[in-house]
Amino acid sequence: EVVVITEEDEVFPAPLMRHSGTRAILIMPLRRGDEINGLLLATLLRPGARFDSRQIQIARGIAQMASLTIEDARLVAELVRANRLKSEFVATMSHE
Repeated sequence: EVVVITEEDEVFPAPLMRHSGTRAILIMPLRRGDEINGLLLATLLRPGARFDSRQIQIARGIAQMASLTIEDARLVAELVRANRLKSEFVATMSHE
């Protein structure tokens, strides 16, 4: 699921890469189950630069940690909302 685009590839970001001096882009999906909810991008600026297997493995680990962090933040927001609803319910019931 890793996509690596180099300066020789004639794909969408190629003009942007030439303009910014980027020589290679590594793109990793950030997932929640089967759903992609973000992308992790890493770039190399050196001419002729390539991502090696170690860098790709590190990017996979970072992507996994970022995905977990995003999911944790979503769950915390959901808990805060549920707690607020509970408090409103208890306040309404005690008022009645």
